[in-house]
Amino acid sequence: MSGFPKLGPEKRTLLQMKLARGNLLVSVRDDDDGADSSGWVMIHSVVKYSEHGAHAHRLYKKPPQVIDQRIDAEQGNPAHLLDRRRRADQRGGRGHGR
Repeated sequence: MSGFPKLGPEKRTLLQMKLARGNLLVSVRDDDDGADSSGWVMIHSVVKYSEHGAHAHRLYKKPPQVIDQRIDAEQGNPAHLLDRRRRADQRGGRGHGR
């Protein structure tokens, strides 16, 4: 996938995936308790979904693309994926970060 960071599967794991504002958020853990490089990648899937009675179609007109990411040794291994802006909106405030 264009823009996806080169992670080296022998040292890292894609741990969780979650929908976030219509995009796919993926957590990345390393085998060194987050000291090497871990974090998250946000992917715009560009999938169009259309129901047709008893079945549905998924249309991929473009390949998915990475729209944002943070992979570094500063944040440690992610335990859970949280969309802070969404949680703040639910409380009536404004959130920061992803």
